Amino acid sequence: MEPPPEHQRIYNGKSPFVNKLCRLKRSIYGLKQAGRNWFQLLRLTLLSFGLTQLITEPCVFIGALEDGTLIVVVYVDDLLATSDKTATLDKFQDLLASKFKMSATGEVDTYLGLHLQKRSDGGISLSQERYVIELLDMFGMLKSKGSPTPSVQRPVPRHKDEDQHDIAEMRSIIGSLLYLANSSRPDVTNAVHALARFVADPSEDHYNGAKRILRYLRNTTNYGITYKRGNGEFVIEAYCDADWGGGHDRKSVSGVVVLANGAPIVWRCKKQDGVALSSAEAEYVSMSLAVQEVMYLRQLLAELRLEQRRPTLLLSDSQSAIAIANDQDSLGRLKHLDIRLHFLKNEIQRGSIRLRYVRSESNASDVLTKPLQGTAFTRTRDLIGVKQLNDGEDAEPHDSKG
Repeated sequence: MEPPPEHQRIYNGKSPFVNKLCRLKRSIYGLKQAGRNWFQLLRLTLLSFGLTQLITEPCVFIGALEDGTLIVVVYVDDLLATSDKTATLDKFQDLLASKFKMSATGEVDTYLGLHLQKRSDGGISLSQERYVIELLDMFGMLKSKGSPTPSVQRPVPRHKDEDQHDIAEMRSIIGSLLYLANSSRPDVTNAVHALARFVADPSEDHYNGAKRILRYLRNTTNYGITYKRGNGEFVIEAYCDADWGGGHDRKSVSGVVVLANGAPIVWRCKKQDGVALSSAEAEYVSMSLAVQEVMYLRQLLAELRLEQRRPTLLLSDSQSAIAIANDQDSLGRLKHLDIRLHFLKNEIQRGSIRLRYVRSESNASDVLTKPLQGTAFTRTRDLIGVKQLNDGEDAEPHDSKG
């Protein structure tokens, strides 16, 4: 690195480092290599404690300390540790303090903007009420009238005769909403992702659509997800759906949600790359996306010692797509699709995935594919696991350390 200007003053303008470079003996905060060097040091330290780094999620470590199972999640220099025994957490905290200068905040309340609360029934609630209120205040919507749904129609590109809205403001709103939609509010995911496609050239209609999402959040500030304690084996199930040709360019939108004990752990809303020639084709592509998420989760859970011993159930409301996926001898009318989309047939044959039909009104992923209104929206929001949280006597701090 170049010598800092301060050297000129220290050496009375005759610094020995003039026209020379300094070779660093250790990383300095702010350099582009600093983040990687810090993680490598932390990784080697955690491995020396006997922990194992996950292959599927390199920022998660698992191991045993003091006869208890320990799981550590790393985000830069913020660590979240959880265990089935308090002694294990205390031992880990002592080991970490012997290596680094650190501060232990005790039982976790907020992590990366997510509010966690342990319920009296053993479950954990996850919400971002504080973040939502700050968001509404930032964009002047704190006293706005609430909206029952986040959207009423699919956005379309700005017409050349329409005025363009301020791009910076639109990007700020959508960027803030994306973090919320991807973290704890799958009920607004479709509306946010639909508007995100137009932030480079937003119209007043797009801006009004973003404000409607904020007004919906004004109506549901204390909504979140509750993960209930299971009574037996930890089992996941997935739902997939597609909105055939719903976009202005006739491309379909895939929706996927994976539930554990009735609460979402993964959800996706993705515009399909090509134009589907039939609703069965659009649903088949959505199934492929769902299987990608399921296979990742099965590997992750296996590393967390929660191996899925039975095939994961994938529910779809398209009997045609299910029939095509289960037919190992023919591709039917989908032989023109990219070969990568057909790997779901292989996973069905291997026994990792089992398909089942579900009625459209019971499909939890429907809210991720298109705007819904009235009871259809509230019913699907309940199915996807987003509900009003009661932060009363049934809540207590989560037993983890950060």
